[in-house]
Amino acid sequence: MNPYIIAGITVSLLLFAVYSYYKTLVARAWKKPVEEEPKAWWKYLIYYDPADPRTIVPKRIGIGVTLNFARPFAKVFAAALIILIIYHLLVSVIKHFT
Repeated sequence: MNPYIIAGITVSLLLFAVYSYYKTLVARAWKKPVEEEPKAWWKYLIYYDPADPRTIVPKRIGIGVTLNFARPFAKVFAAALIILIIYHLLVSVIKHFT
């Protein structure tokens, strides 16, 4: 069998697994309503509630989900995302000037 077909099938299955896991996390997050009290929300954008065991919670305003920054995974994920963005910016600037 062609290796490109095998690679395509593998990537498709991996993406399906990640999508299914994401849907499960979102469905779990929507089971419990987000606390309406503003004490868990900072500037209506960042959710921080140590008493809430969920890592992914529905947004208070709008459609979508956000992270509960009282959970360690949310902090690690946000830090990794910021580091990745800074890395790509630095690489693109270095390649531009060399």
